Formats: sequence, structure tokens, C-alpha cells
Amino acid sequence: MKAPLKNSIQEKFSQIELSDDKLDKLMALQTKHLNTQEDESAVTSYEPLIKPSILAFAAMILLTFSVFIFQPYQQTNMAVEIANEVTHNHFKLKPLEVESSVLSEVNSYFTKLDFEPISSHLLATQKMTLLGARYCSLQGITAAQIRYKSEDGKVTTFYEVPYNKDIYSDMPIIEKGDEPIVSYSKGMGVKIWVEKGILMAMTL
Repeated sequence: MKAPLKNSIQEKFSQIELSDDKLDKLMALQTKHLNTQEDESAVTSYEPLIKPSILAFAAMILLTFSVFIFQPYQQTNMAVEIANEVTHNHFKLKPLEVESSVLSEVNSYFTKLDFEPISSHLLATQKMTLLGARYCSLQGITAAQIRYKSEDGKVTTFYEVPYNKDIYSDMPIIEKGDEPIVSYSKGMGVKIWVEKGILMAMTL
């Protein structure tokens, strides 16, 4: 019985024939299948390398933003508070307590200050005339409010107060090559910086 069955099966398969066209299609499908397997194998082999690279790049971006955005947050927030206080007093423009175009004469009036106001080198290139000064405060600390006038008649309010990092947070220091901060309040810009240990703020 086995021999006739075996012969029958062999005879059946021997009768199966493929045309040239069908054979070409079959070979093409086989080639496509092999290529697909190779591509999937390549992606799988490189996948462990790609993921760490993406994660490392993302970590670098987050670190960069943390340095340039999150770290100066307190500084920026304090700059806004100072700008609000400076512009508020600038628009009120209270009467001067001492009037003089000479800084030494103005300084002689400030007997209650534990520092002597100085002339900032940032003002050296600007043609402004000293009008006088008055006592004021900046974040609760007694300060000198000095008033200048430009050639076109624009009045500038200039603040000087001893710099205390615990009170005013990190501020740009001119001697270190830092650029002043410019913060805006009520549509007016206020330039803020530290020079020779004194925090300075000036309306623009």
C-alpha cells in the first residue's frame, strides 16, 4: 500500500508546472521578502544606538535651557520689581531736596547715607546735566535718587544704593564685563547694573 501511495504523490507533484511568468513573480516575492527581513534586522541592530543618542541630545537641550532661562529667573523677577519702583517714583517726580549741577555738592547733602554716590562711567558718553537729588529707597533700602536732564530736555531718574546680593539677587557687574539688564515697566525701560559695589538703576 505504501509504494502505490508514494508513487501517486510523486506523480501528482511532477504534474505541477509553473509558467515562466508565474515563476518570475514567485522569485520577485521571495527577493522582496528577504530584503524586508534584512532591513528589519538593520533597524533592530541600530536601535540601541539611536535611542541613547536622542536621549543625550534631549538632555543637552534641557541643560542649556536650565542655564539660560531658569537660573536667571530670580534676577529677572527682581529687575522687574526694581523697574516698577523706579518708574513709579519717576512719574511722580517729587521735588528735589538739593539742587546742584556739581556731584560733590549733592553728596554733601547725603549725610544719612553709608556710601557716597559716584558718577557712573556709563553716563560719561551721555551729555546730561545734573539737576539735583533727594533721598529715596529701593526695595526698602535708603538710596540716593539723582536727577539728570539731557540736551533735548528729557529728565532721567538715576538711583544708587549699596549692592547687597541677598536683597537684590544676582545682578550684572560692570567690572566683570557683564552687560546691564534692561527691564520695562509702564512702557518705560530701566537699565540696572552694579558698579564699584553700588547698584544703579536709570530710566531710559
